[in-house]
Amino acid sequence: MFKKILILAGGILSVQALAKSSNEQWVQYGVDVVTNRMESDKPIPSYVLDRAQCIASMKVVKAGFIWGGEGSTGLVSCKTENDDWSTPSFFSVNGVNFGLQIGVQWFESVLVFIAHNSSEILGHASAKIGVDLSWAAGPTGEGEGSGQLPNAHVLSYSRSRGLYFGATVEGLVLSHARGRNNEVYGERTPAEILQTSGTTAPDIVLPYVETLDQYAP
Repeated sequence: MFKKILILAGGILSVQALAKSSNEQWVQYGVDVVTNRMESDKPIPSYVLDRAQCIASMKVVKAGFIWGGEGSTGLVSCKTENDDWSTPSFFSVNGVNFGLQIGVQWFESVLVFIAHNSSEILGHASAKIGVDLSWAAGPTGEGEGSGQLPNAHVLSYSRSRGLYFGATVEGLVLSHARGRNNEVYGERTPAEILQTSGTTAPDIVLPYVETLDQYAP
């Protein structure tokens, strides 16, 4: 019983820590999630990244029986008209209903959006995976060329405690973090942020743009 209480308390503390993260820490989480995946033994293949219209990274913590909400961090960038990565928008995650293993307290995920209208959908205040966009677990490996892709709008790449898996992301809601976006960009809508070239990104979010440039040029 005491051990269970400690685990629960640890989850709550982790949620509080993420919720209180500075914008710099939030960006670093996003960079780390992408880097961890691409430097793993199961990277996202180049033929998938070549199709990417938007890429989101997120870290979600479990407190008790609750996933997401304030205990999550996320960043998303989309390709602009100039075929470069946009300034990233901060977002949080709600509605998480993952069939994860017992004992899992956190997971991180890279979502690769391959639908041509991904930027338009993500430009709204929120987007729901499984309703606005269909999903599938993405193929992995270092293969190049034209590998077969699942018939889905979003490909999910998830990890928890070193275990890589295709998490069930049905029902996941990505909601733009208006407060954080306003702190960095001023009064701008998510659509405006995702249509602006990352070459003009404020220094605070530039590391995320540079990470995408490195792994998904």
